[in-house]
Amino acid sequence: MELAQHDPLYYEDTVISSLMEEHQASQNMEQHEPGPLPGSSFIADHVQSEPPVQPTTITKEGNVIRKREVVALAKLKAAAKKREIADQVKFDAAMEKLRSKELKILQAGQKRKEEAEAKKLEKEE
Repeated sequence: MELAQHDPLYYEDTVISSLMEEHQASQNMEQHEPGPLPGSSFIADHVQSEPPVQPTTITKEGNVIRKREVVALAKLKAAAKKREIADQVKFDAAMEKLRSKELKILQAGQKRKEEAEAKKLEKEE
């Protein structure tokens, strides 16, 4: 029995278990998050009493800058629309050109068939 009480493994187990308990306890304490602070009655009372903001040169300048940005954006959109229209016209012209080439190829094929049939008829006669 005396050996069991002085056994270093016994002491290591108790030390490890106590350290684990302390670690878990510290983690539980760290996880507690405080809630929001209560509202201030002074702030709540005085928020409503602020006068409305009067336009100043800075706000007027901000409006001018915003208007310029809006106009610039409108110009960009208009230019993009013009490019789209021009691109569509070019696309339509290219498609028409392809259709006319296809039609010529089909007509040439039809003409060859007719000529071949005409030669067959001549040979038969």
